[in-house]
Amino acid sequence: MRDYNSKKKTKIMKMKYFTPLILLFFTSCATIVRQILPLENLPLPTGQYNVGTKIYTWEDSSRKEWFGEESNKFRRIPVQVWFPMEGGTKQLNSPYLQYPQDYIRVISADFDIPGSFLLNVKNIRTSATIDGNPKSGLGKRPIIIFSHGLGGFKNQNTIQMEELASHGYIIFACDHVYDAGFVRFSEDEIIYSKSFVWHFPKGTTDEEYWDTREKHLSIRSQDISFIIDQIEKLDTIDPALSPLCDSQNISLMGHSFGGSTVLSTLLREKSINSCIALDAWTLPMPSHEINQDINTSLLHLGQLSDKFWGNKNNRLKLDTLVQNNKKQSIRIRVPQTKHFDYSDFSYFTWATKLFGITGKINREKFRLSLNKILVDYLNYITLNKGEFSIERVKQLYGGIEVITN
Repeated sequence: MRDYNSKKKTKIMKMKYFTPLILLFFTSCATIVRQILPLENLPLPTGQYNVGTKIYTWEDSSRKEWFGEESNKFRRIPVQVWFPMEGGTKQLNSPYLQYPQDYIRVISADFDIPGSFLLNVKNIRTSATIDGNPKSGLGKRPIIIFSHGLGGFKNQNTIQMEELASHGYIIFACDHVYDAGFVRFSEDEIIYSKSFVWHFPKGTTDEEYWDTREKHLSIRSQDISFIIDQIEKLDTIDPALSPLCDSQNISLMGHSFGGSTVLSTLLREKSINSCIALDAWTLPMPSHEINQDINTSLLHLGQLSDKFWGNKNNRLKLDTLVQNNKKQSIRIRVPQTKHFDYSDFSYFTWATKLFGITGKINREKFRLSLNKILVDYLNYITLNKGEFSIERVKQLYGGIEVITN
C-alpha cells in the first residue's frame, strides 16, 4: 500500500506552511514592520448587548486521555463561553490571546521564525469583558457550541462569537486537546498538537491515516457531547450563568475539522436544534455516518471552489449527507473566499491575501455578510424570529450560490 506521508501534495500538509505565514502576518517586528503592516483589533459587535466571557477547564472522568503518555489522566477540556453581560461598554479592553508568549514560543520553535516577528500579536484587542457578570432578566437564551479546526483554537472565531453573544446567544467553545495548536493548563503544563500530518509515523498508509482520523473525529465529537452534559449541570458549575442557558435549545457550529466534528455529533445527540458548518472538512467522516440521516436543520457556508481540499470527495461527502437529511439543508458558496476567511485569520491584516492564504473578497464586507447570515439564520431557526430569505442572502454579495434540499 502507498505510504501516506510520501504524497507530494496534500492540502493538510500545506497547512503546516500556511500556519506560520498566517501568524507571521498577524504580527510584526519592530517599528518598520508595524508601520508597513499594522494589525487590526477585532471589530465591535453590533447587537444590543455588551459581551462578557469566561474560561473553564472541565474534566471528563468517564474518559482517559488518548495519547499514551497521558493514559493515566482523564480527558480535560478547556472551554470558553461568551454571553450578554450586565453593564459594561463596547470598548476594546481585553486581549485577544490568553497566552501570547506561548503562541510566540510555539511558532518560533516549530517554524524557525524569530520571536521578534511575533511580538505585536499581544496587542490585538477584543471587546468581551473577561469574567463579566451575566445579564439578568433575559430568561433562557439559545446556546451554540463551537468546534475549531485542526490546529486551531477555541477562540479562532471570536468575531462571530462576540457578534452572536451581542444578539443574546450563549456560545461555548472548547480546545480539543492534542488537536488544538496548544493548550496551557498551568505554568508547568502545556500540551501541543500531535495530530498534523507530520506527526504520523513514517510509512503510514492511507488506510491507517484515515482510521486514525476517524478516531480523532470520535474523540472530538465526544468532547462536544461532554460539554452538552456540563451545560445541564451549570446550576452547580456556574450559578450566575445558568439562568441564561436554555439546555433544550442547543445548536452546533464548527470550522473545517470542527465542521465534521459537529456533523458527526448530530448522530449521537438527537436533540440538537440546528447545525452550522463553516467550510467543513468532511473527508474524515466515515461512510456509515455520511449515509445516515442527521435529521437536523443544516447551514453550510464555504468556498465556491474545491481546490483547497485537493479531493473532490470532500464536497461529495457533504452532498451525500445533505441528500440524506430529512430536515432542510442550505449550502451557501461564496466566491473569492478561501478556507481561512471563515475564521478570524483574514481580519487582522490585508497581507494574508498577498500570499494566497485568504481570498480576494473584501474582508470587511464579508465579515458583515457572514455575521448577518449567522444571526438571521439562528434567529429564524432557534427563536422563530424574522425570516431567512435565500434571495436576501444572494443580494449580500455578488455571485453567491445558494443550494437547498
